[in-house]
Amino acid sequence: MDDRVSIPIWAWPVALLAGAFLVNAIPHAVMGLTGQAFPTIFSGGPPSLSSAVVNVLWSAINLAAGIGLLYAIRRWIGTPAVRLVAALGAVAFGLVFANAFSTMM
Repeated sequence: MDDRVSIPIWAWPVALLAGAFLVNAIPHAVMGLTGQAFPTIFSGGPPSLSSAVVNVLWSAINLAAGIGLLYAIRRWIGTPAVRLVAALGAVAFGLVFANAFSTMM
């Protein structure tokens, strides 16, 4: 009997996006909870800013999306390769944001 887990091809981009959504929730939650304005898609992006309340809501949406995507791949999330792809999505998205916001602030 074959003990290898067959991971569908669609699970890989889902894992990548889950990591990206989850890491995106962090700065919006921090800025919103500290009462600071910060760019969101609703403000049109930098340099326009959204209110702290909008950032908390945007953080919650990102968190829900990330958890929802992880739920969609729950069968394979125990596989180290799938977890690695999710972590790479988080790191890659974090690096893009770090670069973009380092020039803004």
